[in-house]
Amino acid sequence: MKKILSCIVLWILLITGCSSPSSITSEVSSNKPLSPSDIQIDYLCEDNENGYYYEETSSGYELYRQRKKDSEKTLIRREDLIYNLTLFDNWLYYVAADQNICRVMKDSENYSIVLNYESLQGYADEPVLSLHIVDNLLFIQMSFALYRYDLQTKKIDEIYYDARHIGVLKNDIYFSGRDATIYKMDVHDDEPKAILQPEINGDHKEEWKNLYKNFILVDGILYYYKRNPDGLYRYQNEESVLIDDHSGINEISLYEHDKMLYYIIQHDETVKLMNYNPKDGQITEVVTCNNYSSGSKIRDGYFYYWDLAGKETRVQISYEL
Repeated sequence: MKKILSCIVLWILLITGCSSPSSITSEVSSNKPLSPSDIQIDYLCEDNENGYYYEETSSGYELYRQRKKDSEKTLIRREDLIYNLTLFDNWLYYVAADQNICRVMKDSENYSIVLNYESLQGYADEPVLSLHIVDNLLFIQMSFALYRYDLQTKKIDEIYYDARHIGVLKNDIYFSGRDATIYKMDVHDDEPKAILQPEINGDHKEEWKNLYKNFILVDGILYYYKRNPDGLYRYQNEESVLIDDHSGINEISLYEHDKMLYYIIQHDETVKLMNYNPKDGQITEVVTCNNYSSGSKIRDGYFYYWDLAGKETRVQISYEL
């Protein structure tokens, strides 16, 4: 049983890219950098006083609350499986082994099943890939389709059939998919609005232009990668500004740290982590990542990634950029 559950988690991480914008989370601060094993904790959240995370044990998963001022940790709940941990309005939401969406009060044992997975069977038969909660509305990504569940009325609506990258900014939800379009929608509306659309003429894909792919929201600004022509852009006030058109930009490796954008450039066998400062528009080479395979996150002045041998690695970055 444990092996089956581990396979489910691994499949979900491979599909979501481990740190895609569909899994946008807050950073948890600490007085020391994470150990290499902490790179496996992909869904963390925090409030002003505590950080929340889970650990895999020999018998399942344990959800913890850790106080920031002295690192004291408290066990909140045990489950066979926990993933997609999200904090909203004093509740910790997560997906359990049976694919039920559950919640537990962050400072007590008050627990309930928010949405039974059987209730979702008429919509999709795939595992839940990500959760996003805004204004008592639970957005659920399953099989890349995006659904909205009202926590008060218990109503479920399908928002869009293909939302592979998802981000939330205030009361707006953004998403993009295979149609190479970036959409924006007020969480209470029923129809998303295309804010960036490709130029698709005919059946020859090589002639298609302005294909909008991955994106990330950083400090209220939308950054996105576009193909044909290729480039990394900043989108603000309905205007796009080219940041970098280097041919080696890794479009799925966009990160946020200290309200700034970071991204990966690959050239031959050299992989570099770059920083873009929105205040002055400067691009800075931060660090070289040896034997880089795929990235995970930036936290507490360290960039965590997997190397070509599958080993968890971290490199220190400078705050003085």
